[in-house]
Amino acid sequence: MRIISIIITVMCFSLSSLAMDSMASDTTKDENITVQMTQARVKYQNDNFEGALRIYRDLYKGNPDHSLLNYRMGETFFQLAEYGSVILHLKKLVNEDDKNMELLHYYLGRAYQKESMFNLSKDHYETFKDNVKGKLVKYYNVPTYLSQVKNAIALISEELEVEIENMGAKINSEYVDAIPSVTADQSQLIFTSRRPLNEKAQRDPFSGEYFDAVFVSIKNADGSWSEAKPIEGDINTEWHDANTSISPDGKTIYLYKNIKNETLSGDIYVSKLKDGKWLKPQPLPENKPEKFFQKLGNAFKTLFQGETAINSSYFETSAGVTADNNTIYFISERKKGFGEGDIYSAHRYGKGWSAPKNLGKKINTEDDEIGVFIHPDGNTLFFSSNGPGSMGGYDIFMVKRVNGRWQKPVNLGYPINTPDNEFHFVLSTDSKTAYISSDREGGLGKVDLYQIDMRNYFDNLDVEFIQPELTVVNGSVVDEDQNPIETEIVIISKNDGEVVTKIMSDEEGKYFATLKNGLTYEFIIEHQGMKAVNTSLIIPGGDEAQEVKTWHFILSKQ
Repeated sequence: MRIISIIITVMCFSLSSLAMDSMASDTTKDENITVQMTQARVKYQNDNFEGALRIYRDLYKGNPDHSLLNYRMGETFFQLAEYGSVILHLKKLVNEDDKNMELLHYYLGRAYQKESMFNLSKDHYETFKDNVKGKLVKYYNVPTYLSQVKNAIALISEELEVEIENMGAKINSEYVDAIPSVTADQSQLIFTSRRPLNEKAQRDPFSGEYFDAVFVSIKNADGSWSEAKPIEGDINTEWHDANTSISPDGKTIYLYKNIKNETLSGDIYVSKLKDGKWLKPQPLPENKPEKFFQKLGNAFKTLFQGETAINSSYFETSAGVTADNNTIYFISERKKGFGEGDIYSAHRYGKGWSAPKNLGKKINTEDDEIGVFIHPDGNTLFFSSNGPGSMGGYDIFMVKRVNGRWQKPVNLGYPINTPDNEFHFVLSTDSKTAYISSDREGGLGKVDLYQIDMRNYFDNLDVEFIQPELTVVNGSVVDEDQNPIETEIVIISKNDGEVVTKIMSDEEGKYFATLKNGLTYEFIIEHQGMKAVNTSLIIPGGDEAQEVKTWHFILSKQ
């Protein structure tokens, strides 16, 4: 019996030692995981997401069921915009109740939204909203995202009849290619690219990308676009130079420039075409009152409305001017707006522009509006917004002005808009073709340009949003010796007697206007020393409509 007792005692001691060794091994392993996860967390908090992920991945090989490790991997993949991996690591944790995973349902909501799984996204946003403090819900913008996924579900169920085509390698690159703009006759396409201009091209130290530069492509006789080249003239510099729009007649480019020691932040500049080359861009002029009471009034406006020039000490990032060159619409982040970036307008006044006016909360949201474009009809505005009306990221919206009042903006719908970002949109004068920049899946680079066939699009909208039928009217004003005359042209609709627009012929005598089809117009030209001209022009509509109509004026001396 004694021998058996000794054997049992020895066995128990051995088993106890093995258990203690195993516990010590497990403790060491847990401590090692904790140390490495702390190291990864420090990298994550310093925005070194790739470095953090390398550590997490090594740990994951031996610990695939470690809850906090999966959560940390999910939030790191979220920062790297790898949303499929976010879902892979986080969906297994939905039943976990851990205060360290407070943002679990937020990350899943965003990931499912980006992956176009909108019903799942909606469920996780609502779970997040129901289980965390209201301040946190608002901080992470969940009410807006929840509105977006509901919009997406509705819009995708009513997919519109459009054809969208990537503009290909002649236009797009592996870099960011954005902000398309076309002339009224669609003969020229200009856009902004972050591809290197040359071997000495510098990178922006903040973004790590090459500085913005303006490129141009010319439409070939067969309707295709030529390979994009840097625009000629004095537009591109070693700093940020981005086009915002080109005038319908192709003679004026509006630009966003951010130049060290020159711009206060980012400002709107303008460049004119002369002798086939673009002149050095100049900042938009402001209207500086000369009389005492005008100066006093301007001082009060500045006090109560904020800065009264278009270019302010804040960012102005986008601008477009009406075809008659009399009204500008632009984006500004100045104070006293409704959100981060708002849409403003100003009217030509003397040699400058009037004080800007915010378009109001019917159009501007508490979020961000960018990429404004005014159609040549002068009454249709397009812009991009990431507010509650979008289906995720930035979406393109259209708003019409009827009887002088802007109506409620309309989301252009799916597939023009996607859960990704649609940044800029322009529509041709005849409303049959659109150009858009987007970071949607399947592009050649970070952001690409796309061409959209819009011929059937407007048939699905309310009657007030039917596309305008316009004709481009251009020509020249010269004297009997063919010398150009720079003068005002007043155009009146003979159908109702109202002044349609007032335009100026330029220093080369050339003029440009867009007029509605099916009407008769009266052109009045009065120039000092010359006999007045008063003549009528019929703009045909229907099957006889013309895209471009050329009409020259010869003025004779009195």
